[in-house]
Amino acid sequence: MTDLAKSGEYFDNDRGGYNKAHADAYNASKIEELIQITDRFFPNI
Repeated sequence: MTDLAKSGEYFDNDRGGYNKAHADAYNASKIEELIQITDRFFPNI
């Protein structure tokens, strides 16, 4: 599989290959919390 075919997947620089992202990256409540915090710091984006 080419790198282009893996577009959108997580590349783990520490391991030098594609892998699953940290479990928090799939946790809907943590994602929502991150968005809310980001919106407070950058309200005009």
